[in-house]
Amino acid sequence: KLGYDNHSSVRAASYKALAAARGHVPKAWGMLFLGSGGGGGGGGSNDNGTTASSSSTVGMAWAASKGDPAAEVVRSADAFVREMSLAEGKSGGGGNDRTDGGGASPPVGTAMRLAACHHAKVLLGCKRPSSLQDVITPTSAATGGGGVIAVAHGGKKKKKDAAAAAVAAQSSTTTSESEREETEERYERVVLSVLAGLGCLLERRPENESEVNREKYAGMSCFPEAASVTRLLSSNFRGSFRRGAYALVARMCQFAPSLVMVPAAAGAAANNDANNNGHGAIISLGTLLPNLLSSEKDPSNVASLLELIVSYLAAHRAANTAWEDDLDAAALTKSLCRALRRGCCGAPATVWGPTILPVVASLPVATNADAEKRDPLPLLVVSSLWEGRKSAASVIDTISIVSAVTECVTYLMLRRPKDATATTTFSVPSWRSCGQLFLEALSYYLMETSSNAGYHGPVAAAADELCGTLSRDLSKLDAASSDATDGDGRGIASVKSWLWGPEGLQRALSLRYATIDKRQYDDEGQMQHTPVLESDLTAEQRSGIIRKWDTILKRLPTSDSAKRKESHLIPSCKTLFRTIVKHTTKACSADEGSLLLSTLRYCGVITIFSSKGGEGEEEKEEGNNDQPASSSVERFCVNELLQWILLHASSLSPSSMVKTDFELFKICLESMPSLTHQRQIWETVLRELIKSNCDYTTLSVGLATLAARMDGNLAGADIVRCEVLDKFAIDTAKDVIESFRRSHDILHHDEEDESEDTPLAGRKRRRGNLSLFLKTCVSISSDRLSPIGGGTVSGEVALVSTSVVQDWIHTCCERQNTTNNTKGKKSLESNCYLLEDETGSNVLLKTLLDLARSSSCGENSTSDVISNDDMVKLLYQSWLEGGKTWDECVVVHFFGSTKTKNGNMPTTLKEGVESIAASTLCNDIQSEPPKDDHALLELLCQAWANRAARLNNMISATPDNDGASLLDRVGLNNIQLWDESTAASSEEKNDANSEYLFLCLMYLLHTINTEEHRRNILFNDNDGAQSLFVHIQTTCISNKTTGAPLLETFESLTARNIQLLESLGGREGLLLPTTSKSFLEDCCRHNIDLLSSLMKDKGSGNTNVLHRALTSLSFLMSLLFPYPWHEQETSESGGDDDIVAADVKEGDSLWYEKGEERKRVKARVVKIHRDDFPNLYFTIKEEGSDGNASERQTVASRLKRNPQSEKGIVRKMGSLALTGDKKDESAQRDRVGRYLVDKLVKPFLSNLEFDDGDDDANVRIKKEISAECMSIVISQCGLISVGIGSVKYDIFQVVSSMERDLCGSLSNPESSSLEKSIPLLRCLSLAMGSGFYTIPSQDNISVVKMDPNCSMKSLLEFYDDSSRAEAQKAKESKMESFHSSVLLWVTAAASAIKDGETFRRVSAMLHSLSDILLVKTSRNLAVESLHVMNAMLSFQAASDGCMDYSSVDSKDEKSILSQLTDCFVHLSLDGNINENWMDIFSSLLVRNNQKSPAMLLPAANTFSNELCDCLFDPVKRWCAFQLLHTFAKDSQPLQLRVDDGEDVIIPPETEKQLLAWKETMDEEEGIELEEDVAVAASWLPERIMSLLQNIGNSKTTSGLSDNSDQDAQLIGNLLAWIASLDILDVAGSVDMRNRSHISSFIQKSDALGSIMNLALQEASLDNLRNSDNIFACIDFSNEKKEEEFLIQKVATLAVFRTVESLPTLVKTWYNDDCPRFLRQRLSVFVENVVAPATLQRELVRIKNATSFGEMTVSGSCVSREVVATYQQDECQLSVMIRMPSTFPLRNVEVDCQKTMGIAENRWRRWALQIMLMVNNQDGSVLDALLLWKQNVDKEFDGVEPCPVCYSVLCIKTHQMPNLECKTCHNRFHTSCLYKWFQSSGKSQCVLCQQPWSGTKIS
Repeated sequence: KLGYDNHSSVRAASYKALAAARGHVPKAWGMLFLGSGGGGGGGGSNDNGTTASSSSTVGMAWAASKGDPAAEVVRSADAFVREMSLAEGKSGGGGNDRTDGGGASPPVGTAMRLAACHHAKVLLGCKRPSSLQDVITPTSAATGGGGVIAVAHGGKKKKKDAAAAAVAAQSSTTTSESEREETEERYERVVLSVLAGLGCLLERRPENESEVNREKYAGMSCFPEAASVTRLLSSNFRGSFRRGAYALVARMCQFAPSLVMVPAAAGAAANNDANNNGHGAIISLGTLLPNLLSSEKDPSNVASLLELIVSYLAAHRAANTAWEDDLDAAALTKSLCRALRRGCCGAPATVWGPTILPVVASLPVATNADAEKRDPLPLLVVSSLWEGRKSAASVIDTISIVSAVTECVTYLMLRRPKDATATTTFSVPSWRSCGQLFLEALSYYLMETSSNAGYHGPVAAAADELCGTLSRDLSKLDAASSDATDGDGRGIASVKSWLWGPEGLQRALSLRYATIDKRQYDDEGQMQHTPVLESDLTAEQRSGIIRKWDTILKRLPTSDSAKRKESHLIPSCKTLFRTIVKHTTKACSADEGSLLLSTLRYCGVITIFSSKGGEGEEEKEEGNNDQPASSSVERFCVNELLQWILLHASSLSPSSMVKTDFELFKICLESMPSLTHQRQIWETVLRELIKSNCDYTTLSVGLATLAARMDGNLAGADIVRCEVLDKFAIDTAKDVIESFRRSHDILHHDEEDESEDTPLAGRKRRRGNLSLFLKTCVSISSDRLSPIGGGTVSGEVALVSTSVVQDWIHTCCERQNTTNNTKGKKSLESNCYLLEDETGSNVLLKTLLDLARSSSCGENSTSDVISNDDMVKLLYQSWLEGGKTWDECVVVHFFGSTKTKNGNMPTTLKEGVESIAASTLCNDIQSEPPKDDHALLELLCQAWANRAARLNNMISATPDNDGASLLDRVGLNNIQLWDESTAASSEEKNDANSEYLFLCLMYLLHTINTEEHRRNILFNDNDGAQSLFVHIQTTCISNKTTGAPLLETFESLTARNIQLLESLGGREGLLLPTTSKSFLEDCCRHNIDLLSSLMKDKGSGNTNVLHRALTSLSFLMSLLFPYPWHEQETSESGGDDDIVAADVKEGDSLWYEKGEERKRVKARVVKIHRDDFPNLYFTIKEEGSDGNASERQTVASRLKRNPQSEKGIVRKMGSLALTGDKKDESAQRDRVGRYLVDKLVKPFLSNLEFDDGDDDANVRIKKEISAECMSIVISQCGLISVGIGSVKYDIFQVVSSMERDLCGSLSNPESSSLEKSIPLLRCLSLAMGSGFYTIPSQDNISVVKMDPNCSMKSLLEFYDDSSRAEAQKAKESKMESFHSSVLLWVTAAASAIKDGETFRRVSAMLHSLSDILLVKTSRNLAVESLHVMNAMLSFQAASDGCMDYSSVDSKDEKSILSQLTDCFVHLSLDGNINENWMDIFSSLLVRNNQKSPAMLLPAANTFSNELCDCLFDPVKRWCAFQLLHTFAKDSQPLQLRVDDGEDVIIPPETEKQLLAWKETMDEEEGIELEEDVAVAASWLPERIMSLLQNIGNSKTTSGLSDNSDQDAQLIGNLLAWIASLDILDVAGSVDMRNRSHISSFIQKSDALGSIMNLALQEASLDNLRNSDNIFACIDFSNEKKEEEFLIQKVATLAVFRTVESLPTLVKTWYNDDCPRFLRQRLSVFVENVVAPATLQRELVRIKNATSFGEMTVSGSCVSREVVATYQQDECQLSVMIRMPSTFPLRNVEVDCQKTMGIAENRWRRWALQIMLMVNNQDGSVLDALLLWKQNVDKEFDGVEPCPVCYSVLCIKTHQMPNLECKTCHNRFHTSCLYKWFQSSGKSQCVLCQQPWSGTKIS
């Protein structure tokens, strides 16, 4: 019972228990299952002594081990079966032997066999699930203890048992649905397992083993009855039962034929005997099979049924039984045909298709009765199978059916019959039908299967299998047709002529005869007919036919040429070949080409092109029947094939198509009779290809294809090599080099490509892979140094001659000769103008190098082509071009790489390349560089440096070099060269020569990786390195502003020097031990000597060289002494830490030294006490550790800058630190200073008289240079030693003498005397630190301790005379030099002024000088303004320490600032002038703004409009905005600042716009708008008002700067907008009504929407952090920040300020016009940034307000609430204003509910007033509260509010209601009433609704 359980685990466990029991209770186990050791028990005994129940268990286990669906049950049951079989095989039957269940299956014993058969018989007798249930769980009466077997034998029933059975039957009717399903499932499982077990039993114990099994199954009483099996075969209950029965009966046919057939004579008797005795009987399949075929509808059973038929027919044939005795062949065929025509009910043909051929082979041709009346039975089956393809379920099934048909008909036509009688052979029509079926199968493959060549998948696999079948069968039929005769009985003999003829195979190939042109007739007057592919075929179908036939041809087995000539496929192939060729109008497709190639390979060229063949002997070849086939081949090559190649090449077809064309060409050439003929055709084709501009890739593919070995020889290369190819290769190389040089020519311009004079003009450029073509010509491939070819290597022999290679080398390495310019200097060679070949585009050079390498490796037969000289030329050319070719080819393969076979380059070759390369570099560096084209110069220098670096790498790779330095090899160590370039640059006013050398050196140094290596190359490898370095430094000095030194700072002059220094590791690099310790000192001495020799050379007129040498000296001194000596002394005494009393300002945070221990604590200066001037003392607020602040008074000595004492702090310049001992440094400073004074000061300034002979400019310049050298000694070397003869003494003597002479000259007011004082003024100024070409210094006067009072007094007296100053204004420019010199002296001497009166007089003098010099008509306005600014900065720095003088009170200084601002707005600056001029001007603005913004206010007021224009200039933008910002912060209206009158002047453009606005307004509205515009005009500059109007009109440009780019325009607009918002805020703070007026003007101009749209698109709102200072981009800080004016930052600030200042307008725009994609960004930005800042600002304003009176106001940033409380007439009025998180995008909320004693309607009206003020009138919270307070006061005074706005005071004008209705006597505000009229559309009173008739109340 457990073995039948529905749970597989239960079944498996039961069998495991049975198998395991043998080992535990072997005796009982044996007695139970084998009958050994005792009798059975319980329920009767079986034939072998076992009990019935045990026998049933064994049979059940056998069935489960073979057919149970659960794998675990199968394993467990099989283990038990093994135990049973092993036990049965032993003699004792009950031994203790066991098996592990592994290994081969043991033989099936008799007991097992009988038990399995008996069990199967019982279970197969159960016709329904309920019967099986009775067998499994029988009643006691029914079973008698015998289980299944007992039920089979029956037994007596008692009445009580019958009653119990009745009760059980009744209960079964009430069985649940789940139980019925379980019963059904069990029944199916058990029956199927029994069928499978029985079949396996037959297979394991077949009948043919007579020595083992003498008894036939048909005679066994325990074998299932035939009726049981027949019932399952015919069962309609379950298809699975039929499938299992089919499989069982098929096994019966194979292994137990006695069960299915008996001899004919004893058949009936045996069958009756078996049925009568209950034994296994014969199943009559002869009559059953046709019925089964007709009735089977289950697709899953068809394959099993057909396998049953095959097995039965095989058994029938083995038994040699006549068809008439046992089987009705006609009936079987009829049923089979019907099933096949239905497609076997949709069963997968891939499964049942292979069974059709055995069936067809087994069927008789026909029955004797109707042999002549119907088709043969096999043909009927095959025909039905062919018809069944239409009913197939899928394409794969259809293809499988077609494949089965092909195999069947091929078998039938090739089968040799045993008996050739009429009843057993086919008729001729039948054979033709077979052939037709084969052709239809072929047509199906060609026409209907997928034609996509790239298709993959099951369908493609099935089609491929069909193709293989067709190819195989075609080959068989072709072979059979050759030896078939009419008498051999095979079908192929009867139909071969038809099959291979036009009506057969050719028609299957879709060839038919059709008229090409009805108007064309042959010589006999007959219309010309030709075979063509079916015209109604689509292009895809034609392509599919061709592709598939090509596949079939390729799969045909190869054979020798003799057998191929006898092939019956040749006519069809020939016809198809000619058809494709004739009807291809342009070029054959890839499929056609492949088919043509396969055809030629299969049939042979001569066969295809011979005049015989094709469609029999009827076709002629255009009347030339006797012409040899070779002529046809030749015409085909030079006509059709050539055309195809050209068309494929021109249409950019895949290379495979071109290769196919050339393979066709090659196979045609192979058929030619001689090599000469072959070469003639090839040359003809090649000429046409070249003439037609065939691309290189096509030619390469063709050459490689043709050059491949032909039949194992080198004939292919012999054919290809010809003069035509040589000439073309030479021309191609020339074009390659010419194109390369043009594309890499630095001087080349694109427009030159179109010039008709260029060599390549008019020549069509050939496309394709040029590199591949060149490499193919010399037989090397692109990726490896292996010859090109297809499969076999024929490229060992070059395809071009040796002369071609030599010509290539000459073309590639040709250089143009150098030419001399007018000055005798060589111009750069043409190769110097070539860019770096980074991509390796010189394919000719790359090809030659690869050829040279392959030759040296012995891998190419051209090893003698490239000589050593040629190798040097190629390597040198590669060195010139560099790039990828040099790095990847030469460096890797020629310079000793271990990765290559050719590891070492010959020394002679390497030395030759190095020598030529070094000579070239030297010549190039000495050549004349291009002028006025810096970009070209950069490219040339970079190319030169790259070549030098390559030379350096070659030298480094050479172990034994000559030791020469790199600079020596390349020519950069030539001092004379550097000097000549400096002189040339100075003479020609062009810096190209020096720039050329500098860039070459810098680019060369940057190619070297480490700074140490760079220093070694520049210093350690050169003799006289110091002298060379000095001359290099002199050459590096800039020369851009000759004659105007102030326009260029020292930093810009030495920019190139700094770059060179940084590349060498900075100053620290020059002081490293690897360099001499005295290197910098030696350099300074060499520079002093150089400058001295230049100054002593009287013939030298080049002053610019002198200036360069002077600047170089100052630069080297700054490296040697990076800080002034006097500053070091100050720092060592703690000067940097000490505080100067005059520098302290209120609010400064300093460190206070507290107590005796002088512990430093943080303190802030609260007040400065000046009552004991100049001894200042201070009140400070100390910040103690407990957090409490205490105040105390102290002096400056107790205040320090740093939290800790830092004595000995050394001020550093950049990252340069002081090294060396203090004493050594002092000696070095004094030593260098003395050397400089002796060489450059005393020789030129000892004679201080400036007589008339000194007017020569060179003399003056040399003396000024000497004066600047004195400044170098004072400021950089320091005055170390003291006493007579010291440096300090000599310097003081010279300076004092100069000052005395100056005072003497100034004492005489005559012009001639003043002119003589000019050199003295300039020299004295330069000596005191006003450096032109040296580092400026402000401390020289204090260091020398010079008193300039005498000269300053004389100058003041001169300019104090107003008449003399006025006279100077009218003089010629001759005196401008004197005034400029005075400014220079003031700049140098201002620090020595101490008293306030002198400061005031100097201020007036500066004012006079600016009036004289700062004239717009001045030619040197930029220079003169620089003089004024420098003097102002120096003067203000000195005056800050004077307590008796205040710059804020000086009208002179303000006037000077205005004049400088005038220069600023009108000067057109460019180049370096921008940087220096703007830096000084911005520094002046910052300084004066820090003093007081009032200093800049006059300038800002005067030039406000011009400053607006400057906002659009990127150079002037920062300064212009800062001045406008100062202008905006002034609390006075603009017009009152300009005019004293009361009338406001509206700008004309605004006036015109106002008139246009008023045209659509009522009178009162127009008056109100006019008032708004007037107020706006009184505050806003004219240009800002025009700008707002233009922005509102959506104009892209403002008209202020037409030439500015888009970003500059946008930034200018945004900055002007921010300035207008600043003015709005200031105006609103003066009078809240101003905000309303200006806001109305802005609203009317529509500027806000445009600004917000632009700003939001550019602003970086998402990345803004809370800690970011949004105002940082416009801060007026200590230095200019043009880089802060980024468009993102300015746009972000514009958005912030707009939302902050115009909340109402922003809210309206946000709700109505804001683009949807910007809403979220703006809302988040407002919530996170604007709203918190706005609330914080409001709270600060409220805290600082003084006009609240008795009202108290408090607020919180956390709760976002402001609460105001006001006591009025014993009533406490309270209002709470709640700010939303996204204010102003959301309205504020006002709550007055806490107001006590006030009616609700009144406090609601007050709440509405506040909300209107804040939400709709751009009012602040402070303004709203003040207005509310005023309204409350008025109401308590008895004034009624306006019924429209519910306010006593008008929110906009702050006027009381002044219009009274005559009917109801209510009063209204004028603006409120007219707004009511406009919105309501009627002129009626708001309250009484009567027509308005009112009066105005004053």
